[in-house]
Amino acid sequence: MSSRRAPPQLQKPKQTIDDVTKKKIYFMRVGFAVIAGFVSGIIPIMYSQAIGFIIGLLFYAASQFATKYVLPGDVDPRLVSSVGFFSYIIIWLTFWTLVTTLLQWGVISG
Repeated sequence: MSSRRAPPQLQKPKQTIDDVTKKKIYFMRVGFAVIAGFVSGIIPIMYSQAIGFIIGLLFYAASQFATKYVLPGDVDPRLVSSVGFFSYIIIWLTFWTLVTTLLQWGVISG
């Protein structure tokens, strides 16, 4: 008789996220997008495109790390990355364009 034991079963991550948690992630990403848009918009025009894009990516990465504090530990991280992604991109680009335009017209001082 063999005294070998079966390996312990690892608990699989959840494949769904409840609606309350999705809303928390979504609104957190919207907040990060607004801040990233303003920061990208106030960069001098000469460096605006490259650094603004990098700032947008850094803020999205920061929102990914911030979701770890919102989520329970047993949720699949790949599933989380898709929640609010397109909203983040659209809101970030909108605020970036808005702030840049207002600065160029002289409506707000920078």
